[in-house]
Amino acid sequence: MFSVPYIYPSIAGKVTCADGKERELGEDRYLNRLQEFLARRLPGSTSKHLLQAELDYLSKFLSRLNEMPSKGVHASVTLAEAKQGLVQRDWWRAFPSGLQVLHWRQRIAGAMGLWPLSDRSAARLINAQIKESALTGRMMRPFRHTPAGHWYVSGIVLRPELAGTCAIRVLLAGGLRRWLDTAAIAFPFQFLALASSKEGELVLTRFGFHSCQKAHAMPDNIALFVLDAENRDDLLSVLEPRLGPLH
Repeated sequence: MFSVPYIYPSIAGKVTCADGKERELGEDRYLNRLQEFLARRLPGSTSKHLLQAELDYLSKFLSRLNEMPSKGVHASVTLAEAKQGLVQRDWWRAFPSGLQVLHWRQRIAGAMGLWPLSDRSAARLINAQIKESALTGRMMRPFRHTPAGHWYVSGIVLRPELAGTCAIRVLLAGGLRRWLDTAAIAFPFQFLALASSKEGELVLTRFGFHSCQKAHAMPDNIALFVLDAENRDDLLSVLEPRLGPLH
Protein backbone atom coordinates (compact mmCIF):
# COMPACT_ATOMS: atom_id res chain seq x y z
CA MET A 1 0.00 0.00 0.00
CA PHE A 2 1.05 3.59 -0.61
CA SER A 3 2.09 5.87 2.29
CA VAL A 4 -0.80 8.23 1.58
CA PRO A 5 -0.31 10.57 4.57
CA TYR A 6 3.15 11.42 3.27
CA ILE A 7 2.47 11.91 -0.44
CA TYR A 8 -0.87 13.71 -0.02
CA PRO A 9 -1.80 14.83 3.54
CA SER A 10 -5.46 15.10 4.48
CA ILE A 11 -7.40 18.35 3.99
CA ALA A 12 -10.51 19.25 5.99
CA GLY A 13 -13.76 19.94 4.11
CA LYS A 14 -14.55 19.63 0.42
CA VAL A 15 -11.79 20.48 -2.07
CA THR A 16 -12.03 21.38 -5.75
CA CYS A 17 -9.93 18.68 -7.43
CA ALA A 18 -7.88 18.71 -10.62
CA ASP A 19 -10.91 17.61 -12.69
CA GLY A 20 -13.02 20.48 -11.33
CA LYS A 21 -15.17 18.29 -9.09
CA GLU A 22 -15.48 18.76 -5.33
CA ARG A 23 -14.43 15.82 -3.14
CA GLU A 24 -13.69 15.02 0.48
CA LEU A 25 -9.93 14.66 1.02
CA GLY A 26 -10.04 14.05 4.77
CA GLU A 27 -8.03 11.60 6.83
CA ASP A 28 -10.12 8.54 5.92
CA ARG A 29 -10.40 9.36 2.18
CA TYR A 30 -7.25 7.52 1.11
CA LEU A 31 -8.34 6.63 -2.42
CA ASN A 32 -9.57 10.16 -3.15
CA ARG A 33 -6.23 11.57 -2.01
CA LEU A 34 -4.26 9.07 -4.10
CA GLN A 35 -6.34 9.89 -7.16
CA GLU A 36 -5.81 13.62 -6.67
CA PHE A 37 -2.07 13.07 -6.20
CA LEU A 38 -1.91 11.20 -9.51
CA ALA A 39 -3.97 13.83 -11.31
CA ARG A 40 -1.69 16.67 -10.19
CA ARG A 41 1.71 14.97 -10.32
CA LEU A 42 1.33 12.83 -13.45
CA PRO A 43 -1.03 14.77 -15.74
CA GLY A 44 -1.67 13.01 -19.05
CA SER A 45 1.04 10.37 -18.66
CA THR A 46 0.69 6.67 -19.45
CA SER A 47 1.85 5.84 -15.93
CA LYS A 48 -0.94 7.97 -14.52
CA HIS A 49 -3.61 6.11 -16.50
CA LEU A 50 -2.23 2.72 -15.45
CA LEU A 51 -2.14 3.71 -11.79
CA GLN A 52 -5.60 5.25 -12.06
CA ALA A 53 -6.99 1.97 -13.39
CA GLU A 54 -5.37 0.12 -10.51
CA LEU A 55 -6.88 2.51 -7.98
CA ASP A 56 -10.31 2.14 -9.55
CA TYR A 57 -10.01 -1.62 -9.18
CA LEU A 58 -8.78 -1.28 -5.60
CA SER A 59 -11.82 0.83 -4.74
CA LYS A 60 -14.15 -1.83 -6.12
CA PHE A 61 -12.09 -4.54 -4.41
CA LEU A 62 -12.44 -2.86 -1.01
CA SER A 63 -16.16 -2.33 -1.55
CA ARG A 64 -16.50 -6.03 -2.35
CA LEU A 65 -14.66 -6.93 0.84
CA ASN A 66 -16.81 -4.58 2.87
CA GLU A 67 -19.99 -6.33 1.69
CA MET A 68 -18.90 -9.72 3.04
CA PRO A 69 -19.01 -10.88 6.67
CA SER A 70 -15.75 -10.78 8.58
CA LYS A 71 -14.96 -14.05 10.35
CA GLY A 72 -11.40 -15.34 10.48
CA VAL A 73 -9.43 -17.42 7.99
CA HIS A 74 -11.24 -19.39 5.31
CA ALA A 75 -9.44 -22.39 3.83
CA SER A 76 -10.44 -21.95 0.18
CA VAL A 77 -9.55 -18.25 0.29
CA THR A 78 -11.44 -17.11 -2.81
CA LEU A 79 -13.38 -13.89 -3.22
CA ALA A 80 -16.56 -15.81 -3.99
CA GLU A 81 -16.32 -18.19 -1.02
CA ALA A 82 -14.63 -16.11 1.69
CA LYS A 83 -17.50 -15.67 4.10
CA GLN A 84 -14.69 -15.69 6.64
CA GLY A 85 -11.36 -13.93 6.49
CA LEU A 86 -12.43 -10.42 5.51
CA VAL A 87 -10.94 -7.03 6.23
CA GLN A 88 -13.49 -4.56 7.52
CA ARG A 89 -13.26 -1.22 5.81
CA ASP A 90 -13.04 0.77 9.05
CA TRP A 91 -9.98 -1.28 10.05
CA TRP A 92 -8.28 -0.26 6.82
CA ARG A 93 -9.25 3.38 7.26
CA ALA A 94 -7.87 3.41 10.79
CA PHE A 95 -4.73 1.41 10.00
CA PRO A 96 -4.16 1.47 6.19
CA SER A 97 -0.82 -0.34 6.28
CA GLY A 98 -2.62 -3.37 7.72
CA LEU A 99 -3.96 -4.31 4.29
CA GLN A 100 -1.39 -6.21 2.21
CA VAL A 101 -2.15 -6.59 -1.52
CA LEU A 102 -0.90 -9.24 -3.97
CA HIS A 103 -0.45 -8.10 -7.59
CA TRP A 104 -0.64 -10.56 -10.49
CA ARG A 105 -0.47 -9.65 -14.19
CA GLN A 106 -0.94 -5.95 -13.39
CA ARG A 107 -4.08 -6.66 -11.36
CA ILE A 108 -4.92 -6.99 -7.70
CA ALA A 109 -5.09 -10.74 -7.19
CA GLY A 110 -5.68 -10.98 -3.46
CA ALA A 111 -5.28 -9.40 -0.06
CA MET A 112 -4.62 -10.19 3.57
CA GLY A 113 -4.91 -8.18 6.76
CA LEU A 114 -2.46 -7.85 9.67
CA TRP A 115 -4.10 -5.71 12.34
CA PRO A 116 -2.62 -4.46 15.66
CA LEU A 117 -4.44 -5.19 18.91
CA SER A 118 -3.99 -3.75 22.37
CA ASP A 119 -3.03 -6.06 25.22
CA ARG A 120 -6.56 -5.70 26.61
CA SER A 121 -8.31 -6.51 23.31
CA ALA A 122 -6.05 -9.51 22.72
CA ALA A 123 -6.64 -10.80 26.26
CA ARG A 124 -10.41 -10.49 25.89
CA LEU A 125 -10.30 -12.33 22.57
CA ILE A 126 -8.06 -15.07 23.97
CA ASN A 127 -10.32 -15.46 27.01
CA ALA A 128 -13.37 -15.83 24.75
CA GLN A 129 -14.95 -12.63 26.10
CA ILE A 130 -15.59 -10.78 22.81
CA LYS A 131 -16.62 -11.47 19.23
CA GLU A 132 -14.47 -10.45 16.30
CA SER A 133 -17.03 -7.76 15.51
CA ALA A 134 -16.05 -6.03 18.78
CA LEU A 135 -12.64 -5.19 17.24
CA THR A 136 -12.85 -1.73 15.72
CA GLY A 137 -10.68 0.61 13.73
CA ARG A 138 -10.69 3.04 16.63
CA MET A 139 -8.86 0.42 18.71
CA MET A 140 -6.22 0.03 16.02
CA ARG A 141 -5.61 3.70 15.19
CA PRO A 142 -3.18 4.35 18.13
CA PHE A 143 -0.77 1.76 16.71
CA ARG A 144 0.04 3.81 13.64
CA HIS A 145 3.01 5.09 15.64
CA THR A 146 3.10 2.79 18.68
CA PRO A 147 4.51 -0.77 18.68
CA ALA A 148 2.00 -3.59 19.16
CA GLY A 149 2.76 -7.01 20.59
CA HIS A 150 -0.50 -8.62 19.44
CA TRP A 151 -1.55 -8.81 15.77
CA TYR A 152 -4.78 -10.20 14.34
CA VAL A 153 -4.66 -12.05 11.01
CA SER A 154 -7.81 -11.75 8.90
CA GLY A 155 -9.03 -11.00 5.40
CA ILE A 156 -7.07 -13.59 3.39
CA VAL A 157 -8.81 -13.58 -0.01
CA LEU A 158 -7.77 -14.49 -3.56
CA ARG A 159 -9.25 -14.27 -7.02
CA PRO A 160 -11.19 -17.47 -7.80
CA GLU A 161 -8.90 -18.40 -10.69
CA LEU A 162 -5.92 -18.55 -8.32
CA ALA A 163 -7.46 -21.07 -5.92
CA GLY A 164 -5.27 -24.15 -5.56
CA THR A 165 -2.12 -22.41 -6.83
CA CYS A 166 0.97 -21.20 -4.98
CA ALA A 167 -0.63 -17.73 -4.78
CA ILE A 168 -1.60 -18.17 -1.12
CA ARG A 169 2.04 -18.82 -0.20
CA VAL A 170 3.18 -15.86 -2.31
CA LEU A 171 0.57 -13.62 -0.67
CA LEU A 172 1.51 -14.68 2.85
CA ALA A 173 5.24 -14.42 2.22
CA GLY A 174 4.98 -11.02 0.54
CA GLY A 175 2.58 -9.61 3.10
CA LEU A 176 4.60 -10.82 6.08
CA ARG A 177 7.87 -9.60 4.55
CA ARG A 178 6.50 -6.10 4.08
CA TRP A 179 4.91 -6.17 7.53
CA LEU A 180 8.22 -7.18 9.13
CA ASP A 181 9.99 -4.36 7.28
CA THR A 182 7.53 -1.58 8.08
CA ALA A 183 5.38 -2.40 11.14
CA ALA A 184 6.12 -1.33 14.70
CA ILE A 185 6.29 -4.75 16.38
CA ALA A 186 6.79 -5.27 20.09
CA PHE A 187 8.22 -8.48 21.56
CA PRO A 188 7.29 -10.88 23.05
CA PHE A 189 4.83 -11.19 20.23
CA GLN A 190 1.60 -13.00 19.35
CA PHE A 191 -0.44 -13.59 16.18
CA LEU A 192 -4.16 -14.38 16.64
CA ALA A 193 -6.55 -15.76 14.02
CA LEU A 194 -9.97 -17.36 13.83
CA ALA A 195 -10.35 -20.52 11.72
CA SER A 196 -13.80 -20.94 10.20
CA SER A 197 -13.44 -24.60 9.18
CA LYS A 198 -11.30 -27.70 9.58
CA GLU A 199 -9.54 -26.74 6.36
CA GLY A 200 -8.89 -23.28 7.79
CA GLU A 201 -7.37 -24.87 10.87
CA LEU A 202 -5.03 -26.85 8.61
CA VAL A 203 -3.94 -23.64 6.85
CA LEU A 204 -3.07 -22.03 10.19
CA THR A 205 -1.31 -25.06 11.69
CA ARG A 206 0.68 -25.40 8.49
CA PHE A 207 2.13 -21.96 9.15
CA GLY A 208 2.98 -22.56 12.79
CA PHE A 209 -0.22 -21.60 14.65
CA HIS A 210 -1.61 -23.73 17.47
CA SER A 211 -5.09 -24.03 18.98
CA CYS A 212 -5.90 -21.60 21.80
CA GLN A 213 -9.69 -21.91 22.16
CA LYS A 214 -12.06 -24.51 20.71
CA ALA A 215 -14.96 -23.29 18.61
CA HIS A 216 -17.62 -24.11 21.23
CA ALA A 217 -15.85 -21.84 23.77
CA MET A 218 -15.73 -18.77 21.50
CA PRO A 219 -18.58 -16.21 21.16
CA ASP A 220 -18.29 -16.47 17.35
CA ASN A 221 -18.36 -20.29 17.59
CA ILE A 222 -15.09 -20.32 15.61
CA ALA A 223 -11.82 -21.77 16.90
CA LEU A 224 -9.07 -19.34 17.87
CA PHE A 225 -5.45 -20.07 16.93
CA VAL A 226 -2.29 -18.27 18.04
CA LEU A 227 1.39 -18.11 17.16
CA ASP A 228 3.83 -16.92 19.85
CA ALA A 229 7.39 -15.61 19.53
CA GLU A 230 9.78 -14.27 22.15
CA ASN A 231 11.79 -12.19 19.67
CA ARG A 232 12.20 -11.48 15.97
CA ASP A 233 14.59 -14.39 15.39
CA ASP A 234 12.14 -16.73 17.09
CA LEU A 235 9.34 -15.52 14.79
CA LEU A 236 11.47 -15.94 11.68
CA SER A 237 12.50 -19.45 12.76
CA VAL A 238 8.82 -20.46 12.72
CA LEU A 239 7.76 -18.71 9.50
CA GLU A 240 10.76 -18.99 7.17
CA PRO A 241 10.87 -22.80 6.90
CA ARG A 242 7.29 -22.59 5.59
CA LEU A 243 7.43 -19.40 3.52
CA GLY A 244 11.07 -18.89 2.57
CA PRO A 245 13.31 -15.91 3.47
CA LEU A 246 11.40 -12.99 5.03
CA HIS A 247 14.32 -10.59 5.58
